[in-house]
Amino acid sequence: MVNIINKLMENINLFHSNIENTKPSINFIGDLNLSLGRIHEIFGFSRATLALIIAQNTANHIFWIRTEWNPDNLNADGITNFINPGRLTFINVKNFTDMLWTMEEILRTSYIPLVVCDSPEIPNFTAVRRLHLALKSDIYEHKKCLGLLLTPKNGGARGVESRWKATANHSKFYTAWHLECCKAQNIKPGKWEIIKKEGFANYQTIKL
Repeated sequence: MVNIINKLMENINLFHSNIENTKPSINFIGDLNLSLGRIHEIFGFSRATLALIIAQNTANHIFWIRTEWNPDNLNADGITNFINPGRLTFINVKNFTDMLWTMEEILRTSYIPLVVCDSPEIPNFTAVRRLHLALKSDIYEHKKCLGLLLTPKNGGARGVESRWKATANHSKFYTAWHLECCKAQNIKPGKWEIIKKEGFANYQTIKL
């Protein structure tokens, strides 16, 4: 009887593992993936750039939420190096609380494939949990949304699916970024150099 129960538990664990491994995801650069239907965090001086690189691998519209007093507005000429600016809708809010509420409500609709929140603060675990619940509208259906939290300083939002640090690593010979995965559910943390090559959305990814 004990052996039968143990075998049953093994099968249940394998079943859940297979479900976890088949979660929908996007390949955003090199062999790196982001799980769809989840919230991911990006910090570092090039966090907005990484968000635009991720946007290259999504279709249709993007909502970008920021505060009215955010000094780091995106430059239209810079955006065109990554995506068509016409895909972007900027939503300016008064404060941090309004920002999280707006992101939650947009994610709940399941109509916007990518929602970026350029946050002035680190959201707490409850806020991140609410965002995940808003995305819970069956991520295995045809509508698979993605939420990105751009956080200040060293990041650290609890409860996110993955956490990435993006910083510039340019030289006089090439445009490049240093990318670090600090936490992830579906890949092993590591560091990479991302080098921009000739052509649109063409990058070389080097594992460090």
